[in-house]
Amino acid sequence: MILKILSLLLRYPDDEILSSRKEIARAARGLPPSEAKDRVLRFLEGWLRSSPEELRSGYVETFDFRGKNCLYLTYFRFGDQRVRGQALAELKELYGRAGYTLATPELPDYLPLVLEFADARPDLGLPLVAGYRSALEVIRKALGQAGSPYALLVEALICLLPEVGEEDLEEARRLIAHGPPRETVGLEPYGPEMPPPQKIEYGRSR
Repeated sequence: MILKILSLLLRYPDDEILSSRKEIARAARGLPPSEAKDRVLRFLEGWLRSSPEELRSGYVETFDFRGKNCLYLTYFRFGDQRVRGQALAELKELYGRAGYTLATPELPDYLPLVLEFADARPDLGLPLVAGYRSALEVIRKALGQAGSPYALLVEALICLLPEVGEEDLEEARRLIAHGPPRETVGLEPYGPEMPPPQKIEYGRSR
């Protein structure tokens, strides 16, 4: 359940999300005690008090498509290189094999979407999330430095994952210092209607 809650809270606060604020908070308060739950509840303190306009403008100001606050996981490893399209295709194929339908225009590496998948199929989703631990560390650090309450949600997610390894830490340091690889390509074909994928490794399972 906590993965589903994190998925909802990390999405853009549209009318559907905002109309469910009480239900989301009730579900969060009913979680078993944990460090992850504590961080979610701290986030909810401000989220529940804020107006819809404040939440929406705050979200748009916080997250972007290319930068350290980006919620598209493959961007950190592949940047705008063409191989990123292959990684997105591999993710879509993984969802399809698991019987998970993409009923959204979002790219398949969008963190809230990945968390929703992990909630439905933790056997596949949690290793997938852990495979992008370095990206999560970059997002966590960037949000923390910006003083964003969304850092609490990424910290909550990290609490659920295995201890970070030196390889992931080194990749995170490189990304913080130099950013992801750069090569301008169109990614439009890699949403729900993208072509059959080529095989690549989409992440490192821990």
